[in-house]
Amino acid sequence: MKTIVIIFVFLFTLKGIAQDPELFENTWYLERLNINDIDYIPPINAEIDEVTLVFFENPYVLETVACETLSSDLLTNFTLDSFTTIDFTLLFDDCVLQETIDFQNLYYVDFFPYGDSPYVFTYVITTNGSNKVLTITNAANDFAVYNSESLSNPFFTESRVIVYPSPVKDELRFSTQESILSVTIYNILGEKLLFVDEDFEVLDLSQLPSGILILDIVTEKGKVIKKVLKE
Repeated sequence: MKTIVIIFVFLFTLKGIAQDPELFENTWYLERLNINDIDYIPPINAEIDEVTLVFFENPYVLETVACETLSSDLLTNFTLDSFTTIDFTLLFDDCVLQETIDFQNLYYVDFFPYGDSPYVFTYVITTNGSNKVLTITNAANDFAVYNSESLSNPFFTESRVIVYPSPVKDELRFSTQESILSVTIYNILGEKLLFVDEDFEVLDLSQLPSGILILDIVTEKGKVIKKVLKE
């Protein structure tokens, strides 16, 4: 009986250390991609403010978001420095800017679903002050560098602005404890439709065309990007 208990504890311990727990404890922000020894910096535009990567448990999957969202199948063969998956699923969004499309081709085609399934990735986490640095490498030795702190654009901040309703027909309402300095509204082609540089709680969108609208909102504490559907 004692032997069985020892074996159980040993196996449970191995299960607990199979993955680096810091993978799951952080939201990771992409700093740069390196494809064929060339560095690529994620764009910041009306469709992308920052590129995030999150690892989930139960089941083990990863999800990364640029404009569109890429999700892995079940992550297997986890060790302290590698993991494997057999497939990825791309959830389509209305991403039309050319620099967004070009970057996502690098990220979602050249880096993540590289080569033949199963896809094997290695990873290492290092510490830089309070910031954690995650480097993931694919089978072609291309790699992606992420930070646990958002470093790509310090002007962007966590969203403290709620906009509703969506879909919206006429009046779009804003809920925030911060002063709004300006709002710029674009269509999905990146064309500017409206600019307002004053604080307000309600914005009249009745004269804007139907479709997806991208709101570039500047507050006293930073910038946030929102999308709404205009009927």
